Amino acid sequence: MLTGKSAIVTGSTSGIGLAIATAFAAHGADVMLDDFGRQFRHIADPARPDRSP
Repeated sequence: MLTGKSAIVTGSTSGIGLAIATAFAAHGADVMLDDFGRQFRHIADPARPDRSP
């Protein structure tokens, strides 16, 4: 559904932001996570080696 689309999700290292980022990634979007003062987390689809960290 979101294959070929990109999203920047702010506040995405926990809570609702993380849930939204995870859902976007699960539907095929390339997702960049952002949250002020938080450690970066990478959401990778194990079926898509091109999205590995």
